[in-house]
Amino acid sequence: MRERRIADIRLDEMSAAFEEAKRAGRWDEKRKCYTDSHGNLVVDSKCVDCNAEELYSKKFKDKNYIPNMENELEA
Repeated sequence: MRERRIADIRLDEMSAAFEEAKRAGRWDEKRKCYTDSHGNLVVDSKCVDCNAEELYSKKFKDKNYIPNMENELEA
């Protein structure tokens, strides 16, 4: 239950960052995405489909989870 609340909060934060980047017109042509004021990628939370329990359990149990996910995102 706690993990789900954390995931919901993160999704709200993502949505706010995406909407702000859209309003400010920060489209990165090279990466084909919107960026926040620091140049970090932002995505529409409506496009995110995640299961909070799966994410948190894999993140903390599997040492390769985050590096593999980063490599997948960079590809």
